[in-house]
Amino acid sequence: MKNPVPLFASDNNGVLIDLPAVASTTASSLNGSMIFGIGTQANNQFVPGSVLTSNSSGYFSSVFAGQNLGNSFIDTGSNGLFFDSGAIPLCVYPAVGFYCPFLPTNLSATLVGTNAVTVPISFVVDNGVALAGNYPHAVLPALAGPIGDASIFDWGLPFFYGRKVFVGIQGQSSVLGTGPFYAF
Repeated sequence: MKNPVPLFASDNNGVLIDLPAVASTTASSLNGSMIFGIGTQANNQFVPGSVLTSNSSGYFSSVFAGQNLGNSFIDTGSNGLFFDSGAIPLCVYPAVGFYCPFLPTNLSATLVGTNAVTVPISFVVDNGVALAGNYPHAVLPALAGPIGDASIFDWGLPFFYGRKVFVGIQGQSSVLGTGPFYAF
């Protein structure tokens, strides 16, 4: 399936995902924006931050718990953060496939672009069963689970909360360079 954004007549070099921070451990809803183009309109200008280039598949590295996870990516389609850790207990029903620490767990990783730019990221992992019990809350910034591949860190939806994340499309030129890249 081809990304339709580069087929637009204008504003076709990437997208900006803009989601506000979540004030608590859960929320029932959240309003944000997906804005087309990077540096092409007043509403898609980059505020100084970091630009991480990726390989042609969209992968960069994440250094987590002393391991280099070279197939890392940022993804709005994942409801949590997904990475393998033998140090965090796994959930049982009704939250199979997620982590269930006894207390919220503060963690950190360093994202490393193919351009050698590094960005430290702090995040929290909370108990998946407790989070699932907060129905109808669908905004879960501390949801995380295993991915089953020690080379991957899937920076899913919680990564976006409180950040403006630009995604540069491969081969498309912008004020931040030619994609693929992530900038925030």
